[in-house]
Amino acid sequence: MQDETATHTESEFASDRPGRSFDIVGKGRHAMSQPGSGQDHQTLMFARQVADYLNNAIAESSVNKLVIFAAPKFLGYLRSELSDTALRSIALAEPRNLSDLDEKEIRSYFE
Repeated sequence: MQDETATHTESEFASDRPGRSFDIVGKGRHAMSQPGSGQDHQTLMFARQVADYLNNAIAESSVNKLVIFAAPKFLGYLRSELSDTALRSIALAEPRNLSDLDEKEIRSYFE
């Protein structure tokens, strides 16, 4: 699986400035804060897709054990979306970002 939005900048997710709000007391105005970044939301959505795939593979017994290497933030999102059965099936989970490596480099990493 590949997340096509992984290399997008935050401005590609939210090009508008945050809305403005009046202070409760006084005449001041300020920008309203955003609950989270668009990039974080896309990362979470992709983690859900991967988790669904892994959850199904574990449930159908087509996979017995999981070995996961993922960027630390993504690994956290992924773990939060995995079923209890899938979590118990994790043999190894390493917070390592290997996404900058090509296929040959990834293979040599594990040899």
